[in-house]
Amino acid sequence: MTKILRRLCDGISAIKPEDIKGPNDKVGSNEVIVGQITDIELQKFYAFKNNTIDSYNKMAGEHNEMVDCSTTGDSLTCPKCQNLGRTMVECDFANAVDDLFWADVEATLSPENKVKFSHGGGIGLREGWKIVVMPKKYTFAGITVVSIPR
Repeated sequence: MTKILRRLCDGISAIKPEDIKGPNDKVGSNEVIVGQITDIELQKFYAFKNNTIDSYNKMAGEHNEMVDCSTTGDSLTCPKCQNLGRTMVECDFANAVDDLFWADVEATLSPENKVKFSHGGGIGLREGWKIVVMPKKYTFAGITVVSIPR
């Protein structure tokens, strides 16, 4: 198994049910409920995804605070330049985990609800693990028009 897949599997496995914090946003008035996540493994994946994104955001923040080679004059020994590679790997991993999670959520939808999703503005999770299709937004001439999936 590759390093990335091992890290993903081990990370999800390490999440304990008591460590899972579900989504807490309420369903919006223009959102359509199309499902619910009841699978504990997918809930653990959600927690791992959020932990991974939080970890990357912390790392990126620390990276941005580092002194760069514009003050040291040497990019080969510059701590910020050396840290950039690790930060980029974490960014790629966080994006991949996020994409895989949402693909997994989409895979739980019925064919009918996949059609709603394809015509909507994306899917989201809401309080009680509800899967929602968000309204599609069209913006032109500074005006946003919201389309509700049917």
